[in-house]
Amino acid sequence: MKQRPAVTILTGELDLQASRSLGQRLNEEVGAGTAAPDVILDLSSVSFMDSSALGVIVQADQRLGRQGRGLAVIAPEGCPAATLVELTHVERSLRVAENRDEAEAKLAQDPATPS
Repeated sequence: MKQRPAVTILTGELDLQASRSLGQRLNEEVGAGTAAPDVILDLSSVSFMDSSALGVIVQADQRLGRQGRGLAVIAPEGCPAATLVELTHVERSLRVAENRDEAEAKLAQDPATPS
């Protein structure tokens, strides 16, 4: 049976300054493959998000993919993260979900085909 994903809940503003610490935190999550194979980022409580934070998340997703692992993002419709994802069309390559159950389902799918 596959191990449940690690869940990281982010809150507040994810701007350029916060992106640095987010990058470090995600590097730790990505490097901790023995703890959990996949990672879920819950962005539903993020009040602001800019492209630098989105870039950090996309890079973490790519690194996890190279390790045969997955990343899913919880960004319910109407939240700042969902708006940014939609504007940038990153949902084409990033697994974006409305809630944790949906995120886990997307991670359980073929990792080569995020939806």
